[in-house]
Parts: sequence; structure tokens; C-alpha cells
Amino acid sequence: MDFKNVIEKTSKDVSSWAAIIAVGSSLTYLLGYLSLRFHLTAIGIWTDISLFDEKYFFEGAKFSIYFLYSLPILFSILLLFYLLFYILSRLFKNLREHINEYFLLIKNYCRNNPNNLALMGIIWSIIVIQIVMRQCFTVQNIITSGIFPDAIWLTNLLLTDNETILILYFSGLIFVWIFSFSLLIIFIKIAQQSLAALILKWSFFLLIIIEFILLPINYGILIGDKSAPRINTLGENRVLQPNEKAWLVWEANDSLTYFVLTRTDKEEKRELITLPRKDVKIIDIISEDNIFGVVHNARVKK
Repeated sequence: MDFKNVIEKTSKDVSSWAAIIAVGSSLTYLLGYLSLRFHLTAIGIWTDISLFDEKYFFEGAKFSIYFLYSLPILFSILLLFYLLFYILSRLFKNLREHINEYFLLIKNYCRNNPNNLALMGIIWSIIVIQIVMRQCFTVQNIITSGIFPDAIWLTNLLLTDNETILILYFSGLIFVWIFSFSLLIIFIKIAQQSLAALILKWSFFLLIIIEFILLPINYGILIGDKSAPRINTLGENRVLQPNEKAWLVWEANDSLTYFVLTRTDKEEKRELITLPRKDVKIIDIISEDNIFGVVHNARVKK
């Protein structure tokens, strides 16, 4: 083999891999930015993070790992449903025939009316976005306001530390996105060339992009790191009183932010205190608590 050709082929491969790594890193950074920013908004921390900060990349990496971790669980659940359907179809042949006829009718209808398929997909996406995926936006400034969402299921997701519930919820979100994307692919393959089809295709595509963007946002607010270390002391200039409890909720490069809960016989006070890192010599951790659970329990006991 010609040495020059080997060099050219290697150079092309290196360039391709470099482009893939650059795109992957940028996507990871963007996902981390969405996740971390909305996580801080939910807690109620208005901190100044540089646009280019390694925290975004690591948060994006955590989201990507959680996303990949959820896929086998989602596929396992779908496989269980398939096996259940297979067993029932073997036991009840009439059921299998009816289901096959039903799917054949759906297939023929979609093939003859591709625009209706896209329209149903758009309606499906809008319903899921409005009813489920965008509900996390109601979670804001929890620490200082103490106000939880009206949706009970959303509050339960914030308060739970049960990883099974969280992974099932996130797997459901991924299923919604994959299902919508699959409908779009089918529509593109069977759609006719027309202005209406073009409008439907790009409208559907926009909604799928919104669904994907909402995945890291939901992760950051409902699933991401909700635990906060309870500490025994603040800085040298701020001593905890006997009726005070404090949790470290954010570490910046030059400062530390604490959530301090003060209880008296008459009232309860919640505040965020930011101290320069140089004033904090020791971080004495007592325990790890779900910060949303701390706020919720304090509100109930009030």
C-alpha cells in the first residue's frame, strides 16, 4: 500500500473523529448548561456562573450517563410488554387476530393519509409537553419560598429518594421522545411532496426538539443531585445558633452558599447565606439530606 495514501486516509480519519468529539463535547456542554441552570433555579440560587465553566460539562456528562443508563431499563420494560402480548396472543388466538387486523388498519390509514399521521403526532407531542414535560417549570425558588407545585405527583418526585421511581419516570420521558421521533421518521418516508406536508414535517420536528431540550431540564430539576450536606458550622463570622440548622447547597469558585433554617416558637425563617470561601476554614458535615424534603418537612411542621 502506498505510504502517501495511508497518511491521507489517517488524516481524514483523525479529522472525522476530531469533528465527532467536538460536536459531542458541545452537546454535552449544552445539556449540562440546561440541567444545572434549571436545577439552581428550582432551588432558588441566583449565582453568577461563567458561561464557560467546567461544571456545565460535568453536569452534561452526568445527564448523558443517566440517559444511557435509562435506555436498557426502558427496553427491558418494552420487552416485558412484548412478552406479555406474545403469551396472550398464544393463549387467545382470536385476540391475536383482532390485534393484527387493528394494526393493519392503522398501517393502511397512515399510508393513505400521511398528513393525518403527522397531525396526530403533533397533537400527541403538544399534549405530552403541556401536561407532563413542562410541569417542571412550576418548580422555582423552593428554598426561600417554601412553595411546592400544585401537582401532587410532581411534589412526590421532588421529595422521593427512591431511585426506581425516578428512573421509571425518566425512562417514560425518553419513551415519549423516541415514540415522537419514530412517528416523524415514518411520516418523512411516506409523506407526499406538498406544502402542507412540509409545514407539518417542520412543525413536528420543532416539537421533537423541544421534547429533547426538556429532558435535561426535567433531569436537573426533578432527578439531579437533590442531596445537600448538613453542616455543623458556617464561617468564622457566622456562628450557628442552637435553633438553627444549615445545609451547604452550592459551591462556587470563590464562595459557598448555605441554606439556614431558623425555628422559634412563633415563626420559621428560611434564608440563603453566601460566604467568601476564604472565610470558611472547615466544613463539618453531619449528614446528607434531600434539600426539598428539608424545606417540605419544615413547612409541614410550621
